[in-house]
Amino acid sequence: FLTVFILVARPIVLEFRTPELLMITIFGLSMVGILAGRVAIKGIVAAGLGMLIGTIGEGASSGDLRMSSYDFPYLTDGLKLVIVGLGIFAIPEIISLLRQDRAISSKAQLGGGWLDGVRDWFANIWLSVRCSIIGVIVGVIPGLGGSVVDWIAYGHSVQTTKDKSNFGKGEVRGVIGPESSNNAKEGGGLVPTLLFGIPGSGSMAVFICAVALLGTGDIEVGPAMLKSNLNYTYAIVWLLALANVVGTLACIAVSGGIAKLTTIRFTLLAPFLFMLISFAAFQSGQNLGDLVALFALGLIGIFLRRFDWSRPAFLIGFVLSGPAEGFTNQAYQVARSKFRQGSDVGFDYIFSPIVIVLIIVTVVSIVVGIRQAKMMNPEGEVKAGHKRAPMVFMLIVMAYL
Repeated sequence: FLTVFILVARPIVLEFRTPELLMITIFGLSMVGILAGRVAIKGIVAAGLGMLIGTIGEGASSGDLRMSSYDFPYLTDGLKLVIVGLGIFAIPEIISLLRQDRAISSKAQLGGGWLDGVRDWFANIWLSVRCSIIGVIVGVIPGLGGSVVDWIAYGHSVQTTKDKSNFGKGEVRGVIGPESSNNAKEGGGLVPTLLFGIPGSGSMAVFICAVALLGTGDIEVGPAMLKSNLNYTYAIVWLLALANVVGTLACIAVSGGIAKLTTIRFTLLAPFLFMLISFAAFQSGQNLGDLVALFALGLIGIFLRRFDWSRPAFLIGFVLSGPAEGFTNQAYQVARSKFRQGSDVGFDYIFSPIVIVLIIVTVVSIVVGIRQAKMMNPEGEVKAGHKRAPMVFMLIVMAYL
């Protein structure tokens, strides 16, 4: 599906001008800000904070320094995507497990049931196919997939089952449907990621981090890669399909050994994990400033996790800060010259049919997203300490903004 879709969409994407690309970027940001968290304001501020961090360094158009100086040259080039991803996600999870001061599990032996699981899947194969299609379609919308696709698939599973009384009590269809859509949404998330360089989900933002490590920075996910490195695009699509098969077989093969790791006290595993993270951050630029930035961002990630603010929204905001600024500057420069030729020429350039459609889609998606976010229930109570703590953190963020 992705191979055919990219083949058809490639000539269309290459015809996109700056206003269309800017509107798609705004669409991605609006979806992330609204749907990344259960509370809309938290998602919006988290994405905005990520964009603000992304503006550190020299301006793309003016070259002026922002939140940096030549006295500390490390920040003049901005923060690296890999370091931001590791600091926001990896360090908070390690610290959270360290606070528990225990092993993840008390026993390492896995129960049986492989064949039972396979039989259950074959018995509900058409439910799996339908929910996979739902996952691909919803995953195409930037920022939407990871937030609502499981709920949509679960609702479909309930609606298509005659006896609904077992849902919530171990009904296998309530597992097969959401998990099928959850796996399929990554394929859908690749569509905006590969075509426009806009992460379809938090995992796609991490994927862009991984691509940033390759080569010397010549590979840029988005329209540039479709134009100059189409073979890389198809390689990514087929490698994703192959990775699912290999990953499944590998997980089955090594599940016993992995289960034994869960019996080790995390205080023994944490130093090894910190070493791996520090090595990954250092090798990206081989600068001691990378380690300082890693742990500074890790502190921000700890606060975001502590107060249940969306870290994927922060990361996607950081990823899209560069494209949003660049497209805005380019669109402004071209639009200014168009308006000199006449107001009708300028408005035709800005409000093309594609832009108008994208504006409508963005507004509708925000409205639907807010309604969907209100229907979401948290998996459990979030212990955030004193009630004043989240407010203090939010005031600090707003003061920084």
